[in-house]
Amino acid sequence: WNVLHFWSRYQRDGSAMRQLVEYGKECMTRESFGTWLRAQNMNGLTALHICAEHQEDGETLLKLVEYGRECMTSQVFAAWLQAQENEKWNVLHFCAVHQRDGGTLLKLVEYGKDCMPWEEFDEWLQAQNIDDWNVLHHCARYQGDGETLLRMVEHGKERMAQELFGEWLQAQNNNGWNVLHLCAEYQGDGATLLKMVECGKQSTTREAFVAWLQAQNREDWNVLHFWSRYQRDGSAMRQLVEYGKECMTRESFGTWLRAQNMNGLTALHICAEHQEDGETLLKLVEYGRECMTSQVFAAWLQAQENEKWNVLHFCAVHQRDGGTLLKLVEYGKDCMPWEEFDEWLQAQNIDDWNVLHHCARYQGDGETLLRMVEHGKERMAQELFGEWLQAQNNNGWNVLHLCAEYQGDGATLLKMVECGKQSTTREAFVAWLQAQNREDWNVLHFW
Repeated sequence: WNVLHFWSRYQRDGSAMRQLVEYGKECMTRESFGTWLRAQNMNGLTALHICAEHQEDGETLLKLVEYGRECMTSQVFAAWLQAQENEKWNVLHFCAVHQRDGGTLLKLVEYGKDCMPWEEFDEWLQAQNIDDWNVLHHCARYQGDGETLLRMVEHGKERMAQELFGEWLQAQNNNGWNVLHLCAEYQGDGATLLKMVECGKQSTTREAFVAWLQAQNREDWNVLHFWSRYQRDGSAMRQLVEYGKECMTRESFGTWLRAQNMNGLTALHICAEHQEDGETLLKLVEYGRECMTSQVFAAWLQAQENEKWNVLHFCAVHQRDGGTLLKLVEYGKDCMPWEEFDEWLQAQNIDDWNVLHHCARYQGDGETLLRMVEHGKERMAQELFGEWLQAQNNNGWNVLHLCAEYQGDGATLLKMVECGKQSTTREAFVAWLQAQNREDWNVLHFW
């Protein structure tokens, strides 16, 4: 470490640092001064890297660059900008992560554009660190305004050959994340991701574009999973899906929609849990119905994640209006054989909660629960229907217990009791009323 390294790391007064550099400039030869600026410590860090990481204002870094440009040949200056520390971070990586205004990074790129041959400039932008993050990954993750990322992309598009540019956009880091994944999670407005997608569509082959949209990280999340989880603009998500629909074959598009991550979650599950309006989920279902065979579409609706939640469970818990859940049931009724439809309604998650339990607990209006019961009563054999009503979760709660605690008007519980009385044997009905949970509460205790 020399004094510039220490100053860049620990001092915050940029003007004082510039005075220090002036002392060196006054007393050293041009060559010696350049060597001092370019010096790397044992970790490969130059003062430029350290400034980019620790001097927040950006002005100090740019002034240091200016000193280097004045005293170095173009070739040496370019090499200084391209220098990588031991974990292969260059100054662009540090800037993208730590200089949050974006302007510093973009000015640095201009310096590089002015002094480097095209091929070297392309390599500088494309460089990946030891974890395979390139500057686009860092911008998507840390430059929250979106504009910096898009400007960086423009710099690359302007200079790189089409194939090289496509590879840069599609690059995945060591966890399999590409720039679309990072945009979907960290660029909150959604517009940035759509602009990135449009740029990729215009600049790469159809096959490469499809592969980019379908790419999954190491946990098997694709861009639809990320979008469903982190974005809130449903109309923008529909635009993203349209891009896939336009460029993929019918089969490939269906595969993209149905993809499950390592937790078994599909975009449908994630939408049901995190997209509150319900409309986005139903539009996604509609896309699936258009491109899939009835059998494949039914399997998608029935899919369970690793803890055995299906889309009905997620809807019943998180889509509070009830209408979304009931429309989903209609889709299932239209495409599934009776036996499959019954199994879909009866499915219990790892904690033995079925859709009736969830409705009784989370759908506060009562009407949704009663409508769900009607769907089951209409299609199931009497014995099967009785088992569905009487099912207990892993804590011994049945739907009556949950109604008594969470359906506040009382009428819903009485309608459920009447339905059970009409639809089951006397013995089963009595057992249902008398059932106790693990803490020995029966429906009278709850009521």
